[in-house]
Amino acid sequence: EAVSVPLEKKLRPREIQAQVRNARNEMRACYEAGLKNDKTLAGTAQLEFVIEPDGTVGKHAIGAKSTLPDPAVGKCLDEMVSKLSFPAFGGEKITVTYPLAFSP
Repeated sequence: EAVSVPLEKKLRPREIQAQVRNARNEMRACYEAGLKNDKTLAGTAQLEFVIEPDGTVGKHAIGAKSTLPDPAVGKCLDEMVSKLSFPAFGGEKITVTYPLAFSP
């Protein structure tokens, strides 16, 4: 007799990447605002966030390994991350570290 086994829905890395990439216009706007103050602004920003099982972003921050010297750009990127949403999934929270590089 066949037995049906329900599988947990998991959030795949490509689904996370797609959602972050969908926000690239907002990320670009954050960086371009910083470029208005410093035409040579360059560096990396490490997005760190937790995806809750319901798809919302919980804890979020710009990581300590970030090298982008403009704190306003980092704050803007962090606010953008807080607005991301992902498909709901089963299981534990997912911790994400997502590096970004910026250069003029």
